[in-house]
Amino acid sequence: TNQTVTNTINKTSSLALPSSIPLPQKDLDLSAPTTGVQTAALPQMDKNQQKETPFTTPLDYVNNQETYKQLQTKKVNKLSTAELQKFGNSFFSNSNGVNPYAIPTSESYVLTNGDKISAHIYGQQTTNFDLLIDRNGNTEIPNVGLIKIGGLKYSEAKKLLEVQLQKAYPQSTFVLDIAYYNTIQVLLTGEVKSPGLYNLPSFATVKDLLMVANGISQSGSYREIVVQRDGKTIESFDVYKLMLSGQQDTPKLLQNGDVVTVSKTQKQIKLSGEILTPAIFELKNDETFKTLFSYASGFTYNANKNIIRLTC
Repeated sequence: TNQTVTNTINKTSSLALPSSIPLPQKDLDLSAPTTGVQTAALPQMDKNQQKETPFTTPLDYVNNQETYKQLQTKKVNKLSTAELQKFGNSFFSNSNGVNPYAIPTSESYVLTNGDKISAHIYGQQTTNFDLLIDRNGNTEIPNVGLIKIGGLKYSEAKKLLEVQLQKAYPQSTFVLDIAYYNTIQVLLTGEVKSPGLYNLPSFATVKDLLMVANGISQSGSYREIVVQRDGKTIESFDVYKLMLSGQQDTPKLLQNGDVVTVSKTQKQIKLSGEILTPAIFELKNDETFKTLFSYASGFTYNANKNIIRLTC
């Protein structure tokens, strides 16, 4: 259901004009009658010309009520002609790409073929080498042999590698880190600007995928983004939660073959007037007007909260 909420202001104008406005003494007609405002003298012209072309000084008095009405008319026209944007559109305008090396590797990251782990060994023998995971999930440790770590969490794989490395390098200290992340292929469908297959770093999340795809379309939902794996829903992502608080539930890393679907918006409300963030907002079924105005950052200082118009 699309609805429009408009908040109308009701404030007292503080405009006031002085009883007299001083003007330069040059060219003043001192014989003219004074009615609180002095007027500049007209150039010499005959009487007929004066009658045909009446002069109106820009200093003619306009009362406060008339001035307030003019300002309100301009303001209402401006609000009605302004095109409201969908709340959250700008979130995906950032052109930065996904950089998995900018943050520490999550202990829950699942190793896959193509990932490469760097091993640094310090002790009786100091050395370093890379451990590449092949398509079968195996990697070869020098002086040890093949060991299967594909499909394990990063934390599990580190413990297993340290046990095996101790066999070849006793009384040594080991530092393990992921040197290279393999790419995964994910399908993005639904109400997005650029649907299709995407190759991403295996460290990517739903947020990273949507940013690469240039965001969600005007008809798409920011509140219900579903991730399916092997035919089962494993995550429901809410962009508002991330935008407004910078927090989200622990994001699940995407895996090769995942399908991410953005459904259509079910409930949109246009909010305009004396509020801090006029926009088109999306609400869930259990959310109220209080929630709506919190998304809009509240009212402006001169808003009249007693006059709110709802149109369908």
